[in-house]
Amino acid sequence: MKKLFALLTIACMSLGANAQVYVGIKGGGGISVLTAGGTYAHNPGIGFNGGLAYKQQVFKRMILEGDILMDIRETIVPDLNNAGLTSTYIAVPITAQYIMPFNKQKLVPYRTDDFKTFWFIEGGPQLGYALDAITYLDPSSDANADDVQAGGFDVGVVAGIGINFAFKHSRNRLVVGARGHYGLLNYNNYETAPTFNNITAGGYISYDIKWTKKTQYRYRW
Repeated sequence: MKKLFALLTIACMSLGANAQVYVGIKGGGGISVLTAGGTYAHNPGIGFNGGLAYKQQVFKRMILEGDILMDIRETIVPDLNNAGLTSTYIAVPITAQYIMPFNKQKLVPYRTDDFKTFWFIEGGPQLGYALDAITYLDPSSDANADDVQAGGFDVGVVAGIGINFAFKHSRNRLVVGARGHYGLLNYNNYETAPTFNNITAGGYISYDIKWTKKTQYRYRW
């Protein structure tokens, strides 16, 4: 047991010592909608988000990313003469990105430089907390006005694709991508309301600043 613990400790320290770390500023927008089973649903509206990103390259072809985003979502309610309802969330997506470089690099055992430009696909969970979210009060329901504050915590899944560019005379990088998010928890919170789920989709731009100073890292593949 002690040997296993020692090996795990050494592996974690080695991974952290060789990892490339980036901190980024991210922003974007797209569409947002509340969907429900059957025909009861809000129409798509416009959504915006922005915040900070943290990235750590843990393997040659794998990057882990965690974001803290201010996520503003609007949905359109046909029953209210197409009025828009706006909700504000703190969103924390955590994704794993698989790297696909444009050009193959010359392999040197246990050593690799940064890829100049690469595609990536990503996916993972997303946590959210509603700072200000109001749902539509169905006129046929018995809910009070104070009961239509939707939100609290939301849990969902996020997936996306993007391209990562390197600058010629800088260690920093530019990322352009697109993501989709599907909320798994009920948006509404009063008993007679239908079950609503959050869905968002859109594009983003991120400027990543490299924190680590090394230009070469050791990865065992």
